[in-house]
Order: sequence, then C-alpha cells, then structure tokens
Amino acid sequence: MENIEWGFAEEKDSGGVVFAENQVGSVCLTVEPVHADSPWTWVAEQMKGNTELFALPVERDGGVIGLIGRTKVLEKANKFFENIGFHPLDQELLPTASLDARESIDKVVIELLRSKSDEKPESFLVWLDGKFYGMTNLRRLASRSAELRDLDIQKAREFQEATIQRQFLVDQPWQLSRFVRMAFGVGGDFYQEAAWKKSNLAMVSCFDVSGKAVAGALATASLAGFFASQQNVNEENQNSIILANELNDFLKEILPLGTFVAGLLLFLPLIPDAQPMLEILNFGYGPVYFYQRQEKRVVGKVLKPNLPPLGLEGPQIDTSSIFRLPLIPGTKVYMFSDGMTDLINTSGEQFGEDRLREFLTKSYRLSAPEFMEKIKTEISEWQTTAPQPDDITAVTLQF
Repeated sequence: MENIEWGFAEEKDSGGVVFAENQVGSVCLTVEPVHADSPWTWVAEQMKGNTELFALPVERDGGVIGLIGRTKVLEKANKFFENIGFHPLDQELLPTASLDARESIDKVVIELLRSKSDEKPESFLVWLDGKFYGMTNLRRLASRSAELRDLDIQKAREFQEATIQRQFLVDQPWQLSRFVRMAFGVGGDFYQEAAWKKSNLAMVSCFDVSGKAVAGALATASLAGFFASQQNVNEENQNSIILANELNDFLKEILPLGTFVAGLLLFLPLIPDAQPMLEILNFGYGPVYFYQRQEKRVVGKVLKPNLPPLGLEGPQIDTSSIFRLPLIPGTKVYMFSDGMTDLINTSGEQFGEDRLREFLTKSYRLSAPEFMEKIKTEISEWQTTAPQPDDITAVTLQF
C-alpha cells in the first residue's frame, strides 16, 4: 500500500479555490482516504508521525463514508490478537457531521454551541461542490474563531487608542498628562481634548460608558465621531453650554435604551486673560480633586458630580450647571474614572476613595508627567496579579 500524503488546505492546490480565513476550508486537513478494509496496523503507521492527524477519512465503494479516530486506530493496532481476524475500519467510525468548505467558521461554531443535542459531533467531513475535500474538528474551528475574534479586538483597540491619543492641546501654558488602561483590550473609558482658537476655548474631557468591552468601545467610537465633527463648526460661536447640550442631544439620539455615558467636561481659555476660569461640567463622573495655594497653605477640595449622566432625558444644560474654578498659579486638578477606586488587590480589597485622597495628598507636589508615572506605579503595586475589573482613566491638569 502507498503511504498517505497529507497537508493543510491552504497549502494545497484546490483547483484555484482560495478560502478566506473565516471559511471552513481554511482550517481543513486534506488527506487521502483509506479503504475500509485496510489493516489497522498499516493505518496506525500512517498516523504515528503526524500529530495533527486526529482522524483519517474512510472510503468504501469509491466514496468517503466517515472518519476513523486516531485514538481508536492506535488502540486497535496495539491489540495484536484482535487484528488476526478481519475487522473493517467502518465498524468503528467516529460520530461526524458534514460541512461545506465555504461555510463561515463563526456560524458553524455558534450553531454547535446553541445546539441542544446531547451528542454534538466534534469531527467533520468537509465537502466542496459536492465532492469530498477534507476533514476538520471542533478544536480547529473554535481555535480559528477565537483567533479571528482576537484579531478584531486588536484592530478595535488600535482604533480606540488612536482616537484617545490624539493631541490638540500642545505648547500650552499648563501641564496636561493622562493615562488610560482598558480592562479587556477595548472598553468604555474615553478621553478627548479639543481646541477652538477663534473662540479662545480649550476642552479636556473624560467619559465612562455604561457598557463595557466591545459594547463600550462602539459607544466611544460614536463620541470620537461627534468630536471630530465639532472641529468643523463655527469656531467663533463655540462655548461650553452649546457643546454640552449638543453632545447630550447626540447621545440621547444614538444610544440604546438603558445605556448612558458618565462624562466630565473641563473648559478653559487657550490664552489666559486677566482672570482665567476653569469651567467644569460633571455628568455623573467621578469626583474632581483640586489643590490651590491660599495665602501660606495649600487647600485640597473635592467637587462631586452635580449633573445626571449624558444620554438620559432631562432639562437643557445652562450656566447654573457649571462649576467655575479660578485658575490661580499653582492650581492642580485631578480626575479619575471609577475604575481607579474599584481596582482590587489579590485579597479582593478595593483601592477606594480614601486611599486615593491619601495618595493625592502625598503626590500633589509632583509635576504632571511625574504624577502620571507615580499613579501607574501605585496601580501596579496595588494590583500585582489581581484582575482589573474596570477601565481606568487618570488625568491631571496643572497651572
């Protein structure tokens, strides 16, 4: 008997057929079938050197009738006395199902997971245009599905990072540093800065979408689109009230029912005047911490949220919604998403607001870049090997 030639479908000339990476044919092993009357010991020899061969296709009367599993072949081949009598391969075939080589891998995997059958097949005969093409199994299908999903997440993460890292406030008379780390590759935390020169207006903003992971990332993509469109508005008429109301109306229109966005918007003059002010609108985001020197001492204060999250029905935002902070020299402002205080250590203990305030009291003298490096170290030392339950955003603005 001739030895079997085998290979991966993507390496085989299949008559000009090229499979996409999400089609069953791309994870198919193309193997020449063995006849149902082949000796078990000979079949075992064909499999021993090829660990990828989880099975072999079996044919009878010129057609493929099923798969014989690797475990069964090696077991039978090792039982010498059982092989003295005639025992055809097709009496020991695996439970199998048939797939079309052009089917979507994700569709197949989802249908298998949803199936209520107690005996789900794990091995499959693959057909192309009505002819036997090869074989695959659930492990190969699930592995490719996970690989493609990870690739999609990677692309989404690259997009999200690109939008977060865009800088519009450079060469300004203040220091600005930020740090964003998602819990699951992509997530619902979002940071955005913008500038409208004709209105002498700068904006620093943080958002925390109620959905997490992919759902949150989709909502943050909408936020990125909104702010991109705002770069083309009439700059001379831009102000904090107009932008906050337009953002809220936009989110109310596009967000699914029950989804909302906690947001923190800070507005300040690009070119400070005689009495520059920082305007703060806090839509259900975390507290804002700020330190200012008053006479011979430094005073730290906490500004808690005073507005409902964005995207919910409610009254229009007006000047009474704004907290105004005089920007005297030495003012330092700190903002964190709730992922900072929710961060746990290996004992399950949360970092908490009290510990965050203590950290700020010890670290407020640091410059903005130094502070951000310090907070990263603090996060790592607290978390060590514990999982990160939520996205973390940290921003500091110093004058």
